[in-house]
Amino acid sequence: MFLCLQLQAQRAPVGFKTRIVNFGKVKETAGKIFYDFVYFNRGEGPLRIEKVAAACGCTAADYTPVAVPKDSSGHIKVSYNTTNRPGEINKTISIYFVGYPEPEILTLKGIVIGSHRLIERELVYRYGNLRFQSSTLNFGTVRTGLPEKREYEFYNAGTKDIQLKQLQYDTNFMKVSIKKTTLKPKEISKMIVKYDAVKRKDWGFVTDTIHLITTDDSMAVKSLPVIAHIEEYFPLKEIIAIENSPKIKFEKTEQHLGSVKEGGTVSNIFKLTNDGKVDLVIRKIVPGCKCLTFETPKYILKPGEASTIKVTMDTKYREGVQNKNITVISNSPSSPSVNLWIRVNVISN
Repeated sequence: MFLCLQLQAQRAPVGFKTRIVNFGKVKETAGKIFYDFVYFNRGEGPLRIEKVAAACGCTAADYTPVAVPKDSSGHIKVSYNTTNRPGEINKTISIYFVGYPEPEILTLKGIVIGSHRLIERELVYRYGNLRFQSSTLNFGTVRTGLPEKREYEFYNAGTKDIQLKQLQYDTNFMKVSIKKTTLKPKEISKMIVKYDAVKRKDWGFVTDTIHLITTDDSMAVKSLPVIAHIEEYFPLKEIIAIENSPKIKFEKTEQHLGSVKEGGTVSNIFKLTNDGKVDLVIRKIVPGCKCLTFETPKYILKPGEASTIKVTMDTKYREGVQNKNITVISNSPSSPSVNLWIRVNVISN
């Protein structure tokens, strides 16, 4: 325990050639612009990036996916999308290294020379007279213990002012704010959403809704879906020896069940074992289709203990090749989510 607390208090032993890039003046029509941040491992052992979190959907990053050895370098290639973002660039990206919960911060700066004619080509998802950059507020994979924040741009495509009067959402795990609450025609605003997976108290794919109450004369109430895939966060998974971690192991993760006449059912038993040295906990099992059901297995497996998950598919009203899966979510650091697939050819009667 002392070792873990000591490691959590430290910052990652990493150095960057630079933590700030200034793109200068760039045209909005440039689209995506890039910068390659180079970092060095100054520690005594391998260093790997756990995740990269951007505060805005306008930025993205590709990074060295493997552990970087001592005295070696890695890369974080960051992109910024200038389209429909005239004005100052001042964005940050948080870099989380395995075993070090305190992120390293990279900053993007510059000025985008605007071209307003691109707005309606980029913010295309219409909710009444408001247009958003995406049809859903998609957080992707979020992990417990690491609250996430996203920014979603939208603008007034109508001919009248629109006032954003009220937000309705589940305040237990989300915090939502609007940067500008009264939009003149063609004005842009942002919705900032903070999401806490621990307080959401669920696992796997989840969906929620933010209701935006407006004075828009076309769809005054806008219901915006919020989606996320929740997994467990393992901050010390590369420091703790593998023998001290639970490890879920399936004999097979997919099964071809041949052909069956429409209207019948087919089943398969998936065998699993806790291949680790501490208890394996199955957090949740999520069918990917309403046609799938499963028999509840043991949800806690001792080291070396085996169990089974029986999955049954109802082929009623289905025809042709069917590929269906269920997702098993557990506390296994090496495989927090495992998809089990059933493949069957349904023949019509």
